[in-house]
Amino acid sequence: MTHSKKKNNSKSSKNKSRGNAYERKAAKMLSNWMFDDPVLLRRSADSGAQKCNYSGDIVPEGQLPEHWHNHFAFHIETKFGYPNHEPTFWKYEQMSKWILKSYKESQIHNQQIIWLITQFPHKQALLSTNYMIYYVPWKTCWPVYPTGVTTEPMYVYTYLLKDIMHYQFEALFNIKELTNGI
Repeated sequence: MTHSKKKNNSKSSKNKSRGNAYERKAAKMLSNWMFDDPVLLRRSADSGAQKCNYSGDIVPEGQLPEHWHNHFAFHIETKFGYPNHEPTFWKYEQMSKWILKSYKESQIHNQQIIWLITQFPHKQALLSTNYMIYYVPWKTCWPVYPTGVTTEPMYVYTYLLKDIMHYQFEALFNIKELTNGI
């Protein structure tokens, strides 16, 4: 193996470790925020590669609270790093690809709310979602077009993650509405 290949493998391994650490950090933060329990949500052991009860990078590990009717409505993906994919007002192609992939996976387990949490170098973490969160001003809104589903766009709202975390979870999301009829 040449020196440059060793260097690339080392860099790739380091980036993967950072991404895994970010997923664990995000899982703990969201678990505390949503459930007041630091371990109910966890980084998926396969990081979303294998589909089980739920899909996504962050999934419930334990029993959901009773009022959730054993249904986790959130498909949560995380992306850490990716400096060349940082979105701008005019350039969000990679973000759209991540959202569309999440949308497709979310349909498997009826996880109707997509959360794409992105952390780009030296920037604040973003939460992009197909669910308009009332009371919190979004930073940008952009359309994506799920193929084979509809000709109408699905709108994605991007917020600063820290702005969302200032609120109590149940002040922003009505779990009874999200799990009704499931």
